[in-house]
Amino acid sequence: MTDPPRNLAQSITPFDAEGGIDEALLRAHLRRMAAAGMGVYLGSPGGGEGHSLTNADYETLYGVGVDEVGGKVAVWATGFEPRTASKFIEVARIAEAAGVGAIGVYPVDAGHLMRPTPREQECYYREILDQMRLPVVMLTMEDTVGYKLPLPLLERLVAAYDNIFAVLMYDSVYLTEAHRTFGTRLKIYAGGANVLNNLAFGGHGFSGSEANIVPRLCRSIVDLWLRGEHGRSAAAYVKLMGLSAALAPLAPSIARPVKTALSILGLPAGHLRRPYLAAEPELEERLAARLRELDLLELEESAGLD
Repeated sequence: MTDPPRNLAQSITPFDAEGGIDEALLRAHLRRMAAAGMGVYLGSPGGGEGHSLTNADYETLYGVGVDEVGGKVAVWATGFEPRTASKFIEVARIAEAAGVGAIGVYPVDAGHLMRPTPREQECYYREILDQMRLPVVMLTMEDTVGYKLPLPLLERLVAAYDNIFAVLMYDSVYLTEAHRTFGTRLKIYAGGANVLNNLAFGGHGFSGSEANIVPRLCRSIVDLWLRGEHGRSAAAYVKLMGLSAALAPLAPSIARPVKTALSILGLPAGHLRRPYLAAEPELEERLAARLRELDLLELEESAGLD
């Protein structure tokens, strides 16, 4: 594949009031991401509410993404933390047919507090990777499934499958060890809170949900760093962390705070899909006040991308 993008938004999935994908809002949102030069991950289990998507939803989501912004920015697929390898392979086939550029492979989440052994993890990953035709990003997701993908296992998989080209991780210690282990063999992405750590180690870029709201600001952190403007990059990072702190009271869901913020700002958002519900009025009012203080739309306009 061509050199992977430096910046990717874990894109929202806009739904209508009946719970179906709102294609018009999805296209408007994707156009906004592309205008900011921000690639998109579609169907993520966090901001993209991938836990609720059916195979038909994935067909719509990936198809619209490739049709609307394919060729302009990177369009990658994420699935979810599946119950079985076979379920993930179903979604991968849909992504392949749609023509996305890459797919993120999630760890297994069998429920009932199951924690697979390293041997079981290896069996799961090899079942998927043996059938994978797309370029692969390994998504470690150590905070969401309650266990880590052991780095020695990841090393074996990278050695065995030449379509694994990148990894996305969030834990700072794990990130440090990954850089020590892989060096430049993998493109390493980090979420917002660790993006500067990642860049300081020579990592590749950023992937996160905040980019749905402020794509230019998020992109500027990486772009400014790569231009050697480390002070301005750090200043943009501080602003991003201000947004993350403002969103936190509406967590632990990711989709709820992100869609609420987008709606407050008058940007394409759509409804949440059950079991998620709209934020309580007092929390929405508190977030609106914080967003006014941060002046996010002005931050977007002044992001240092010129």
